[in-house]
Amino acid sequence: MAAGDDATAAGYPVVDPSTDLVKDGADAINTVMDQVAKVTNDQAITIFVQSAQPTAQHTGDLWFW
Repeated sequence: MAAGDDATAAGYPVVDPSTDLVKDGADAINTVMDQVAKVTNDQAITIFVQSAQPTAQHTGDLWFW
């Protein structure tokens, strides 16, 4: 399976090395996102990325702010 396939299937963003500014390491970034997709699907974890601290947190939520 190509790097980024699991992430794409889970709805996570992937890096396109032909068009994105991050050409070096695109496969590494996509591989990490694949692993995140597998872990979150297996463990029923939801990932949120936002600019402010979350107001409500629930079991199984993973927040980046």
